[in-house]
Amino acid sequence: MKKITYILAVAALVGTTLFTSCKSQGVDDNPPTIRFDPDSTTATKGPGEIINFRVILKSNGDKKLDKLDITRQYGSTAASFKSENLTGTILYYDVIDTIPFGINTVKYSFTLSKANGKTATKEFTINVKQPITWGAIKHHAESFEMDNQITPSGSQFWGLSLTNTALDIAAAKTNADKIDFVFGHRAALDGGAFFGAPNSADAAVIYDNTGTNKLSTWSIRNKTLFKTTTLTPAQFASCTSDSMILAQTAMGVNNDSYKTVKADEVVAFITASGKKGLFKVNGVSGSFDSNAAGKINFDLISAAK
Repeated sequence: MKKITYILAVAALVGTTLFTSCKSQGVDDNPPTIRFDPDSTTATKGPGEIINFRVILKSNGDKKLDKLDITRQYGSTAASFKSENLTGTILYYDVIDTIPFGINTVKYSFTLSKANGKTATKEFTINVKQPITWGAIKHHAESFEMDNQITPSGSQFWGLSLTNTALDIAAAKTNADKIDFVFGHRAALDGGAFFGAPNSADAAVIYDNTGTNKLSTWSIRNKTLFKTTTLTPAQFASCTSDSMILAQTAMGVNNDSYKTVKADEVVAFITASGKKGLFKVNGVSGSFDSNAAGKINFDLISAAK
């Protein structure tokens, strides 16, 4: 018995050739079939919950399955999820996925084809139940400023558990476990102004060169992650619960620095301790190329829990 195994980012596809055609003439013109286990085409889940169901793909004859195309649709936005060439006459596809925040439905569409040209399609829809109340938010900073490395006696380091005062590198070193954010300027060709994690390469280029307090001498350098969003300043200002924060941090927050800082951009972040939040850039000044002192000014909120 031949076994085929294929592992995807959020699903596993395994199959075994078990069936041959029952047709006496040996001509297989049967269409394939798609079935779900559990035997339903819908499910209800909450944001952040795991969806897990099996898709059974069957040839219904001696012609092998040929291809499986899958799309995943968040609300009204559909995108290709996976397209895979197949072999065998019966295959099992296990869907394991996380329901993101900020949407009402997730729809998976499966299109199966086999070697005789016949096809089958089937959809599975998750209705996303929204909580009666969302969590609270915490306003950490409004019009908060941090200096770049060129500013004399500047303060380029800060963390959510600190008071609303940025620290210079000497004070930051003694509070290394509390530092979540670093601000500085690189050359324009390297992205210019950046807002990064203490463990980021951008922070190391600027703050790990010389001195007894350079980053490589710190006891810990926290790993904060960032993602640029498409939120507007008005949408940021309208945030009154953690729903927007959770929606923006549900996926794609995987950069250790936010580069080429621009006014009016809204950026999502997750700290090393798991704190999730958003900050809106009010303004940025300074330049590495012209050796100009500068600052970043921003507002920052986080999910309270």
